[in-house]
Amino acid sequence: KNIKVLASEGGHVEYSPKSELEWELKVWIQNYLKVERVSCERIVSGTGLSRIAEWRLSKPDAKYHPLHKYLKETKISDAVRKKLPEKVCNLSKEGDQLMIEVESIWLGAYASLLGDVALQELCFGGLWISGGTAPKHFKNFKSDLFMKQFFDKGRLKDILKTIPMKVILDEEFGLFSAACRAKMLLKTT
Repeated sequence: KNIKVLASEGGHVEYSPKSELEWELKVWIQNYLKVERVSCERIVSGTGLSRIAEWRLSKPDAKYHPLHKYLKETKISDAVRKKLPEKVCNLSKEGDQLMIEVESIWLGAYASLLGDVALQELCFGGLWISGGTAPKHFKNFKSDLFMKQFFDKGRLKDILKTIPMKVILDEEFGLFSAACRAKMLLKTT
């Protein structure tokens, strides 16, 4: 079987909000980061999960949330932002309603983007998901919320149901793949 890997920067396509809540998030990110354009990467990455949490915690009803205090004390440094997704997920698992909302928004955006990629590429051999956040959220990729957003492509949803979806659990996969490609290129020159 001939396998063809298609590299892309598909995460940098325009983020398309599907609800008023997601629109509010997009506008907040534009203002917070002082950018005109918001890409999906700003939402569906680990940093994106942090940004969604920061946005949600900026609302008046989150004034006394424990993470709100944590972020204020640490001044939201890059080191803190890298630890925030894990804290969000742990609180979500413990039943924290605000963090469940944050994780749901993030997961829905991730699923929607993957559905778009699958349609764009028509990858009938399979859609393989990799990267730093994929292995950490492996179980969520089978959730009802994820699948609903993935298949939410109107009259084309039946096409998506024929595309197998796999998660690559090795976080270093991209580096290994690049090294293999470099070795192949050296052999051909």
